[in-house]
Amino acid sequence: AEHGVFGEAFVQAIEVGREIDGQTVTPVSVLGRNLLRDAGFEGGIPEAGGSPRAEIGAWQFVAQGAGKMRIGRDSTAKIGGAGEAGTGSEAARISAEGRSRLVQEAAVCPESTYRGSVWVLARDEDGHGFGRTAGDSAGVILEELDAAGNLLTAHPKAAVTEAGPYRYLSREITTTAMTARVRFVLDTTLGCEAAAGSVTYDQCQLDGPPAPATVRGQVTDEKSRPLAAAQVFAGERSVRTDADGRYCLTGFSDRSAVALRAEKPMFYPQTKNSLLAAGENRVDFILPAPPGNNLLSNGNFERGF
Repeated sequence: AEHGVFGEAFVQAIEVGREIDGQTVTPVSVLGRNLLRDAGFEGGIPEAGGSPRAEIGAWQFVAQGAGKMRIGRDSTAKIGGAGEAGTGSEAARISAEGRSRLVQEAAVCPESTYRGSVWVLARDEDGHGFGRTAGDSAGVILEELDAAGNLLTAHPKAAVTEAGPYRYLSREITTTAMTARVRFVLDTTLGCEAAAGSVTYDQCQLDGPPAPATVRGQVTDEKSRPLAAAQVFAGERSVRTDADGRYCLTGFSDRSAVALRAEKPMFYPQTKNSLLAAGENRVDFILPAPPGNNLLSNGNFERGF
C-alpha cells in the first residue's frame, strides 16, 4: 500500500476449515524466515552472464548453451502473454528457446531443515508454447555447497512440465554436516520462441534457521586508495584492515542492528548503521583526509579547548 508499513509478518495460528467441493486445505508449517533477498523481484531483474557462482543475497541469471533464452520484467513484456505478477507489482519472466538458471545463494546451518519454494506461471499462447516440446520444464532445485563453494549434492527438481496458471512448487531438505550454503536455482528449459510461450517466477522462498552474520568490506581514502591498519569497530569489537584495506568481522546474530565505525589517524572517521542478514554483508568506508592548508590551529580539537 502507498502508506503501508513494509516488513515481516508472523502467523500465530491457521484454522483449517471443513472440506468444500471435495477440496480441503493442507497446512504448511514455517521452518524459519525467508533467507532469500528480493524474493519477489520487486527490486529489479538481474542481467545475464557472470560467474557460475552467485553472491550471497544477489540474483544471477545464466543462460546455458547456445540458446536465445533471456530474462526480463514480467510487467513490461511485449510478447508471450500479458504480465501477471503473483504478488506485488513485479515478477521475473524467462522466455525464448534454451535452458537457463536463475540463482541465489544463502548461508545456512549444517544438519538443519530448509524448504525452497516458488510460484510458477507457464504460458502456451498459440499451441506451440511451454509444454509442447519434450523436455520443457520449469521449477526449483536446491544445491548444497561447502564453505569453499564446492557442490556437495543437488536435490531433485520440483517442476511443472505443462502450461497452466500459477502453481506452488517446493522441495524440503536436511543439510549435511559440511553444508555452509544452499544454492536456490530456478531452472528453466523452453523449446519455443518468446512469442509462443514463457515462464514467470514469483514469491520465491527459502525458509529455515539462518546462519550467523558476517560483515566484511574495504576502507579507502577519497581517491579509492586502500587504507591499511585502519580500525573498524562494531560495538566493543574491533579489527584492523590488511594491506589492501580489507576487514572482516564474524559471529553476529541474524538481523543484528550494528553501528560500524572506521577510523585511522590523519583521516576523518566514518560511521554506518547496518541491519545484518544471515551470511555475508558488505560495508565499505571512504575516509577523507583533512585539508592540508588549514589555517586554523587545533581545528579538530584534539589538543583540547
